[in-house]
Amino acid sequence: MNSRLGHGCTHRASEETERRPSVTTVVVRATLAAFVVLSLFAVAVPVVTADAGPAALSGPPTASVSADEALDAREAAKDRLAELRRLDDRPMVSVEASTLQTVQNRIETGNLSYTRANYDTAAEHWSVAEKQATAALARAYAEGTARNLNATVGFIEKREAKGYATADTADFTERAAELRAQNPETLSDHRKRYRAARQLNSDAESSLPSMNVVRLANLLSPTWVAGGVVVVLGAVTSVIGFALGRRGQSETETKRKKGEREVERSGLR
Repeated sequence: MNSRLGHGCTHRASEETERRPSVTTVVVRATLAAFVVLSLFAVAVPVVTADAGPAALSGPPTASVSADEALDAREAAKDRLAELRRLDDRPMVSVEASTLQTVQNRIETGNLSYTRANYDTAAEHWSVAEKQATAALARAYAEGTARNLNATVGFIEKREAKGYATADTADFTERAAELRAQNPETLSDHRKRYRAARQLNSDAESSLPSMNVVRLANLLSPTWVAGGVVVVLGAVTSVIGFALGRRGQSETETKRKKGEREVERSGLR
């Protein structure tokens, strides 16, 4: 009976051993399961890659500005800077040194980009330099125009305050008022207005008498009027010219007679 029981226990233990999977089997099954899961995840979540686009297929991007086009932009910027410097050298106009230096620095930065074959960047720097110089030119021309007009009006007012008021002074005053009323929009408009103001100032100073002549006319005719002052000034000029001419003739005659006397004394005659 004991042998039966013992035999029965051995049989049940053997069955339990056969039913329990071995460690190797468990590892293999787990590995297979992991591969299945990973394959499913790979299908469900596609790998995201950067879309290189056509540029990646065709190589590095090409510049939108050619070397020659970039150089054209540089010449335009340099021309503007040169004009700005010329204007700064003229009377009644001043340009800040910092403005000139800023434009120059921008041009040099464009030069550096150009040597590296970055034509787009170089052209952009030169374009900015041109715009900066153009804005500075507009300001400088406007300032020069205002100063020339102020000088012209002041020149006229000093003479009118002493009673010298003629058709010329009225004409110059009207021209100055017309230039003041203008509102230039382009750089070309600023240039034309500035040149007209300079010409007006030159015309007034060359046409109107000096203050010394006006004061002299006042002394000769304190009650003179606008029309009479021209006559007075003309008479003064004639008298002075006649006196100087007579004096010159007298001196010449005196020298001639003195020379004749010296010749007679020397016995050469």
